[in-house]
Amino acid sequence: MNTTVSPNAKIWIFFPDRIITKEENRLLMEEIHQFLKQWSSHGKPVESILANPDNFFYVIAVDTTKNHIGGCAQDELNRFFKTLGSKYDIDFFNRFMIPVKNEQGNVELVNLKQIPAILPDNLLWANTLINQWKDLEKLYLPLQQHPLKNLILQNV
Repeated sequence: MNTTVSPNAKIWIFFPDRIITKEENRLLMEEIHQFLKQWSSHGKPVESILANPDNFFYVIAVDTTKNHIGGCAQDELNRFFKTLGSKYDIDFFNRFMIPVKNEQGNVELVNLKQIPAILPDNLLWANTLINQWKDLEKLYLPLQQHPLKNLILQNV
């Protein structure tokens, strides 16, 4: 795996549909590292970086100017996370669960189908729609700045 990343690197963000333990995170990180060591696209190794913001998100970054990521390689990445999820009873593709950061800085999950009528103003909502490394600093946004604000609010 690479140790530096271009600000324009493409990222994929995966997160569990439940809060995980430190031990589960450690095991997941080990397995993801092992996968990334052998991940390839069109027969060539993919140079990638794995980030783990808040010990909750799994962010895979690839500089696409140096690595061509074909559809098969992207499918392989998704299949890997589906298999990993099955092993740990985690759904990495449940988009009804939205991570938020509370005022104590802890990650919680809000079910889009069961959003409370009164939302605390101080929640920061995870923006997992970002797709470049340089935007990772905008992983959390206040609801009023979130690209899914209307979708979230229509479920209140």
